[in-house]
Amino acid sequence: MHMLQKTIITLSFTALLLLGCAKNDNFSLPTLDCVTPTFEPNTTLEQLKLQADATIQQYPSQTNDILTGVVISSDQGGNFYNKLHLVDEITQVPAVLNLEMGASFTAFPPGTKIAIALRGLYYSYAFDKLNIGGGIYTSSAGKKYIGSLAKNAINTTIQKYCEPLNLDAYTTKLSLATLKQEIETYTGRLVLLENVQFDRKLVGKTLYDPKEVDAQGYTLRKIVDQKGNSLYIRTGKLTKDFADYVIPAQSGTIIGIADVFSKQIQFYPRVLEDFNFDQSPFEAGTTDSEDTEEEEDVEEPVHIVVEPGQSLVFPGADFENWEQFLGVLKRPGLKFATQAIEEGWNNSTGLAFRGSPTKTENAFTITQVQVPSNATAISFLLKGTANAKSLSIYLYQADGAYVAFNLEHLTTSKIVQPTSFTNQQGNVNKYKGIIDTQGEWIKIILPLQDVRYNTTGEGDFLTFRFGGKTATIPSDYNLILDEIRFEEEPLSE
Repeated sequence: MHMLQKTIITLSFTALLLLGCAKNDNFSLPTLDCVTPTFEPNTTLEQLKLQADATIQQYPSQTNDILTGVVISSDQGGNFYNKLHLVDEITQVPAVLNLEMGASFTAFPPGTKIAIALRGLYYSYAFDKLNIGGGIYTSSAGKKYIGSLAKNAINTTIQKYCEPLNLDAYTTKLSLATLKQEIETYTGRLVLLENVQFDRKLVGKTLYDPKEVDAQGYTLRKIVDQKGNSLYIRTGKLTKDFADYVIPAQSGTIIGIADVFSKQIQFYPRVLEDFNFDQSPFEAGTTDSEDTEEEEDVEEPVHIVVEPGQSLVFPGADFENWEQFLGVLKRPGLKFATQAIEEGWNNSTGLAFRGSPTKTENAFTITQVQVPSNATAISFLLKGTANAKSLSIYLYQADGAYVAFNLEHLTTSKIVQPTSFTNQQGNVNKYKGIIDTQGEWIKIILPLQDVRYNTTGEGDFLTFRFGGKTATIPSDYNLILDEIRFEEEPLSE
């Protein structure tokens, strides 16, 4: 009996110890069947960075070069996807390892030291990042990127050390001001920001909101310090932890991986436990001019290359063959809009909306569209002005119901989100808005991933509508529309 009690006590203590450890770091521990790596390191991330450039190169397959790194990211919260962010154990040179592995945090939780066999892998150093992967991915637009290491190659390419390392040694405590001043040093590294809080306008909102995203499909939320310095927390559509997180009023600390996108500092938390807002809120100082420019970049999401998408949505969607365009329109055909020769993209033919319509009507409706299986969005190019009625675009379901993409106010390129319900559930139209592209072409993207649209190839697919003037609201259009195309690349990285 005495021996049985001792056994029970010992097992209970062991279980409590394991639970305590798991709660302390909030990440899964390495699997218990781990074996000591047979790979012998003979190079480093720093050496690989020195020999890399923006061109994607393949590491010689006849070599046996091995390097090591410490995992600092986690896809447990859904803010990272098919990537391991690493740092060198000694120098903390950062790198990104692309691999085909969901839930990688179960095998490689933060703090795991791994050894990587470089033979045959691909690498590059672009946008201040060292990227490593298993191949080259070429987009439909011809752009080349580092591809992921295939699932069946992971076990022969990566070995992990059994003993996890203390992440505190790889987490740098910084003020927001210091991070901004030394961002080149800390890009890609794990940082703990002290004495910060969310912008007061964001309190009560969720951290991720699919209706408030940038051109890559991410929600950006502004973080500030007491002196008015700021950066943006970035969360994407694959987030799990962050989707319902309500932004608090309190101040405190945040842990995450620092990055730069389009000259703007962004911050990627890994799990909710990276937030520790346990202090009273403070009154933020006045933001300097640099921060003001960054805020404008977020409010006017413009990280979009202004160029036509991939395949035409329908025959004549570039308006070069006018008869072909007219031939695919649903009756009664084209209203208000007219042919605009040499006014389209690159002096081609476009579609002009000019004048002051007295009625709100369909400009045109397209039917029987065959949608590519890899389409991610519909895009088009736009130039000119509209006051004070904008455009509304219908995207139909197979049953004839539709959602609307309401352009409303526009000054620059933008992803326009669909209404959250169809016309069968309420009014989806919004025509009020002022468009002024300052004489430049802008690109409008209508994402398809969250929309149940008509893929049958039969029936209505797309309608463009204009708004008529009223007794109190004018309607003056001077717009050129061109290049209605499908996008076939992901909207987020």
